[in-house]
Amino acid sequence: HTESHTAARCAGFWLGYHDYGELSAYLETDTSDIERASAFRAVALRIGAIPPTDIDTFIANQRGQMISLMDAVIYRRDRASQRVFEDLTDTCDRLAQMHPETRALR
Repeated sequence: HTESHTAARCAGFWLGYHDYGELSAYLETDTSDIERASAFRAVALRIGAIPPTDIDTFIANQRGQMISLMDAVIYRRDRASQRVFEDLTDTCDRLAQMHPETRALR
């Protein structure tokens, strides 16, 4: 994957995280999740040579997958999913530090 896809995946992660929070009694929602997703989308659009519609389609796909990931981590306490979650949050944190759109979202 390109760095643009990674940024788009992070956008999908934060949208899915927010969606899961709205569905789950185990996780609270936070409007900053939507802001993070929007900032990562902006990074993906700026650094990628991918049309915006393709980025948005990729984000939407990731969003659905992230809802399933969050369910596996929080509800089912699946260890493999927990590792994926930790790797993804680390990747998104590192990427956020590299771009002006996301640097302030800590």
